Amino acid sequence: MSRLKQPILKFHKISAIMRPILNFKEFYMKIVPWIIIVFMIYLIYYFISRSEKRLNTLEKRLNKIEENLSELKKATEANRLLIEEAKLDSEDDAKEQE
Repeated sequence: MSRLKQPILKFHKISAIMRPILNFKEFYMKIVPWIIIVFMIYLIYYFISRSEKRLNTLEKRLNKIEENLSELKKATEANRLLIEEAKLDSEDDAKEQE
């Protein structure tokens, strides 16, 4: 019977030594998921802010392109009118020369 008690005593000695390490592991296992959650939240925030910045720059570019397009439409319309006037003038000049 004394042999049966000895291993139990040795186990208790080992468990007393390992108890702080086990407590650290328990603490570690409790804190690691929270660290991962906070890190994932930061990643989501980072990518959302990057995408917002990109959207803002793209929106500015699009506005500039729209402004340039409207200016080009006005310029082409003015050129078209000038070309028509030039054609009419050349036709009138041709008729006068005949």
